[in-house]
Amino acid sequence: MRVVSVKRQYLRTLILLAIFITYLFGGSALFHAIESKDEEENINKTKVLMETLQQQFNLSDDDFAYLVNIIRNNPYVGKMDRKWNFTQALFFSTTVVTTI
Repeated sequence: MRVVSVKRQYLRTLILLAIFITYLFGGSALFHAIESKDEEENINKTKVLMETLQQQFNLSDDDFAYLVNIIRNNPYVGKMDRKWNFTQALFFSTTVVTTI
């Protein structure tokens, strides 16, 4: 009787763990889908702005690349890298679930 109880407890724990992991991955996928569209739009707007600035100030490709490099390496200027990928969304979802 005791062995059956222990097996049931392990089975229950495994089921709960599977539900939890499914919930995390589902939340990550949803969050990534929501945030990635906005992020892609911001990246495209930034590219258009960079092209406009280069043309407006008549900068060569090398000069503009130098200027962009200085700005990107400045610790006080925000980075223009992708912020949300699936792994970061999974980490965020885990943080939200464990915090709540």
